Amino acid sequence: MSLLQEENEEDPSFISEFVRWGSFNDMLLEPVKVNEKFIPDTFLKHPSCTKNASLLITDAEENETTFLIRPFVRQHYLTDFSYSQAKLICNFSQQYNWGYLDSEILSEFLHREVCIPRSSTKKVVLNVMPKMLNVLKVVNTQDPRFSSELVISGSYNDKLQVSEPDEFDFLVPLKDFPKIIPPCLPEHLAKSDTVPLVVFPLKAETASPFSWEAEDVSDPLRANEYLVNPIKVMCIFKKYVQTAVQHLELTDNITVCKHYQGTPALTLIVQQGNTKTKVDLVPFVKDPYNYWHLAWPREGSKWPSAEKIEECKMMGVDLVAKNTVFWRYSFSRIENFLLESIDADGGCRKDSLRILKKIQIDHWELQYKKVLASYHLKLTLFWACEKHPNSSSWSDLAMSFRRLVDCLIGHLSKMHLPHYFVDEVNMFRTDNDSKVKLQELCEEVKKLKRNPKYYLSTEA
Repeated sequence: MSLLQEENEEDPSFISEFVRWGSFNDMLLEPVKVNEKFIPDTFLKHPSCTKNASLLITDAEENETTFLIRPFVRQHYLTDFSYSQAKLICNFSQQYNWGYLDSEILSEFLHREVCIPRSSTKKVVLNVMPKMLNVLKVVNTQDPRFSSELVISGSYNDKLQVSEPDEFDFLVPLKDFPKIIPPCLPEHLAKSDTVPLVVFPLKAETASPFSWEAEDVSDPLRANEYLVNPIKVMCIFKKYVQTAVQHLELTDNITVCKHYQGTPALTLIVQQGNTKTKVDLVPFVKDPYNYWHLAWPREGSKWPSAEKIEECKMMGVDLVAKNTVFWRYSFSRIENFLLESIDADGGCRKDSLRILKKIQIDHWELQYKKVLASYHLKLTLFWACEKHPNSSSWSDLAMSFRRLVDCLIGHLSKMHLPHYFVDEVNMFRTDNDSKVKLQELCEEVKKLKRNPKYYLSTEA
């Protein structure tokens, strides 16, 4: 096994990490020969290296190899390592400032605090789904442009729910939308995730009061061009939903909430006895463009696979209402597709994300919900997967969780989290108050890194 013997005991997490990495039986070392090499700077810069320390690597036959760590002095007593030995030292170097953490602790937390009984989720779904489908059927009879289909979205569909099932997101497809050419935008818009939605009129013989160039949902732009107005679409959708709720005599069970401009969802509160469930209905334009026009994937990216990328492109980017003029790109269907099989190799990516989401809700949401939402964590996972595309990087729960948290700290420290599919867009708020909050949150996440057991214990 491997041990760290260090005279300075001011930082217990420094010691525990060495013990942690020394516990792998498959890393037992063969007898080694000492050669001259230098100690990586990461050893020397660690704050705990204030006194001399020795790392003892001992193989199954009790043969020891020792190299000294002296602060700010490069020593030349490192060995010629085999592959397994090099892997051990690499892990030690990369993880030197993590507190003690192993997969057993994380797995116990996952099953104790994160997993939701399927029975409770099923009960809520059986209450909500039939009501929503009935409402949309009535909406569709009023205006066939709104589909009666419900596309399940959000954390429930991604299988990432970590709290009681009291929120559901549904996409409502807008029907009979003509395929359009991606617009040529000025530079300041080309680097955003919002676009105008311009349609051309249908042929006269097929035109109807429910076409997308009709006055109730669009504004004239130029000759034979109409701008589909997001505000008009959301207003008319809300009117139809309210009428449907009244028609179905569900006003005692369903409350239609006020719609705020710039919000792509119409929120309903569905009540069953003492249980209230929040439901977001999001009208969306499914794959309106006649080709994939975004600069994704990035050159040299090895995740996701080429096959998955082609399937994503075939699914296409969707649009949801944003404000008076612009629609916003939506990648909900693509994100769900990627998450569906993200751990087909037996990895622990999803479990790591669910654990981090639970910690975020329990410890950070109250103070930092304006700067860090669950969607930020999902994007962080995608970036971490692209940075570490190999299956071996995610085969262990503790290793996976470390990678995800380290990736989050990296983005928080830079106050920059690019959208995974439109990387010119920073998903973090950049006003002064948000910057202060992001800095504070970064320090909080570093506390998780130094002392994960506190956040994973029942008493926390």
